[in-house]
Amino acid sequence: MSDELNSTRQVLLAKRPRGRGIAPGDLEIAETTCLEPDEGQVRVRVIYISIDPAIRLWMNEKPPVIQPVPLGHVVPSMGVGVVETSRDSSLPVGTLVHGFLGWQTRVTCKASDVSMLPPAPSLPLTAHLSLLGPIGLTAYFGLVDLARPRPQETLVVSGAAGAVGSLAAQIGKIQGCRVIGIAGGPEKCRYLVDELGLDGAIEDSVDRLRRLTGLTITTQLDAPTDTLDDQQRTVVLRVTQEALQNVRKHAEASMVVVSTALDDDDWSLEVRDDGRGFEVEAVAARSRRNFGLQFMHERAALIDARFDVRSRPDGGTVVRLAIPRGAQAGAKENG
Repeated sequence: MSDELNSTRQVLLAKRPRGRGIAPGDLEIAETTCLEPDEGQVRVRVIYISIDPAIRLWMNEKPPVIQPVPLGHVVPSMGVGVVETSRDSSLPVGTLVHGFLGWQTRVTCKASDVSMLPPAPSLPLTAHLSLLGPIGLTAYFGLVDLARPRPQETLVVSGAAGAVGSLAAQIGKIQGCRVIGIAGGPEKCRYLVDELGLDGAIEDSVDRLRRLTGLTITTQLDAPTDTLDDQQRTVVLRVTQEALQNVRKHAEASMVVVSTALDDDDWSLEVRDDGRGFEVEAVAARSRRNFGLQFMHERAALIDARFDVRSRPDGGTVVRLAIPRGAQAGAKENG
């Protein structure tokens, strides 16, 4: 057996990362001998590995759900490979397999630790780490078996630009749902609508505010955003974000409703809360910066939209942005 077939390069966890990312020195590269397989084992040459956000959590000292990766051990991950040496008749040499192969070029493991790949000649091997792997299974069974949406229902998917969320959103479309995606920032929202074909998208300000405050926030997103151009979508997202920040900082509310609607005249956004309210004219006259009113007015003016705030002390607040139907048609023609 040649030295090349006996060797493996491995990525090891050298120390626990600090913060959210991985810094130089947290990982190290090692080259070692790959063991000859015993009875019931195989040696696999790794072709592809997955690099998933969850792997970073596994590197922590106390990760959720699973045991932490021990220091000095190979970073675990799903992988796709080919059997190079076999001592198990169920997996002959040349068999394509997938399993927890880890960040390494070769691995000797039990035959039962890997699975033979089903024939899928029209798909790349990497599909077995995404669409046909744990990510795809999570999206499919979470939506089809647990959520069970029905055709014509509105499905709201958080993290819709992520691995699981983007697949769940597309499955929802296949199921005949109106799908609204929640994602981080206008670029991701454009991707959801323009590339994945979702019916609308909104920035993740809603989810973020839920986590920060524990507020009950309901979304009623009944208007598609595909009639809006990029600038209009950006303004909608910025006004939503500013209105929710105002609720967090000033309203002392227990409930918020974020809704969109489409009628004969306007595409409209409303952010409604049951907070302590305020005198609109008095606040607007006091300072340009109070409650972000000036900011939202200026954003609306950029797209010739109407902006309105209705509020009274102890009576809650409604922020409304209305984009005229004609402006939307122009956006569609110019898009």
